[in-house]
Amino acid sequence: MLRDYQVKAINLLKIAYKNGKKAPILVIPTGGGKTITAVSFLKELSDHGYKILFLAHRKEFIDQAKKAFMRAEIIHGVIMAGNDEHHGRNVQVASKDSLIRRLERWSNRFNLIIVDECHRGVASTYKKVYEANPKARILGLTATPCRSDGRGLGENFDDII
Repeated sequence: MLRDYQVKAINLLKIAYKNGKKAPILVIPTGGGKTITAVSFLKELSDHGYKILFLAHRKEFIDQAKKAFMRAEIIHGVIMAGNDEHHGRNVQVASKDSLIRRLERWSNRFNLIIVDECHRGVASTYKKVYEANPKARILGLTATPCRSDGRGLGENFDDII
């Protein structure tokens, strides 16, 4: 069951997309349930046929997402070294490095790209994923909406929730 602030965050995301935002960032403090909130949001979308990519840069974040998808009974594929890909699945959890190596197979596939730890999502490898899926909306997840070099995130994201 979601907490009140998580339900509010999902409602604000829906409003942001409805108002034309393409790439909001969802900011929830560490331990506050960013992944669970995102999974609850995408569950409704995946049930309606949306093609969704959950992109992470480290194995532990991929494993965390996979567990959350399983608890929510979301059928998903995994794009990561040592895993079979499931091209027919609407939801994919991917290691950014594995996805980049296989990007040709995964271009123009997604309606929504969720970027875990999105303050890292401004690197050129992430941009390749965004450019390969130009019609996809983006949802950034982070507890720290700032980059280590002090630059902003406005190059890839257009709202903060």
